[in-house]
Amino acid sequence: MTGADLAIVLAAISVGAALKSLTGMGLPAIGIPAIAFFIGIEEAVAVVSLPNFVSNAAIAARERDSWPQTRDMPVLATAGILGAVAGAVLFVSVPEEPLVALLLVAVALFVVASFAKPQLAMSPETSGRWAPVIGTVGGLFQGSIGISGPVVASWIHTFRLPKSAQVLSLTVLFLTTGLAQFVVFLLSGAVSGLWLASILGCIPALATVPVGGRLRENLNTRSFDYLVLCAITLAGLGLGWRTFL
Repeated sequence: MTGADLAIVLAAISVGAALKSLTGMGLPAIGIPAIAFFIGIEEAVAVVSLPNFVSNAAIAARERDSWPQTRDMPVLATAGILGAVAGAVLFVSVPEEPLVALLLVAVALFVVASFAKPQLAMSPETSGRWAPVIGTVGGLFQGSIGISGPVVASWIHTFRLPKSAQVLSLTVLFLTTGLAQFVVFLLSGAVSGLWLASILGCIPALATVPVGGRLRENLNTRSFDYLVLCAITLAGLGLGWRTFL
């Protein structure tokens, strides 16, 4: 990796981490497509995995007091870990285009419905029934292509949780699936030769956490919801770029 490549990697991680610290998502969705254009998609997924894990851990620690306000987290996290391991193992052997196309259609419908009906909400009973499925699907996407935001963020957003609880929910799920993904990459040697970029990427990932947290506290609920929907849209675009371009 050249010095120019390293600068691009750090810039992409910085922008993605800034959005993530504010909404709970955005680092893989922005970082992976931007980095992949210069060093390749598999290398981009691998190099972003450690900064993304570190960012999730820092945000989850900062927002930990909101845990009682979250919903279905043990089931979603457990299913996500199993899905992430399976997705990372199947990283290069399963065709992803048909599933991604269906997912992008579902995300687009969700975003349109959310703007049309801002109070769209999921009942605890319904979310509890579907939690194992959503957790597994999110984990599969995280493990295989490094982007699970369109799945889990769309789902968590319908819970209508307080801002900090929503961000905590997302980061805990990304943290658990990201850890499983990173361990598989570590054991398989996917991060070999990328350690410098990956470790340096942790610096902006950590530096943006307190800034994003303070900005979020000053946002009203409506503005935060719009930002989350924008982040979901960016994640969907990033996933589409990652898969079809």
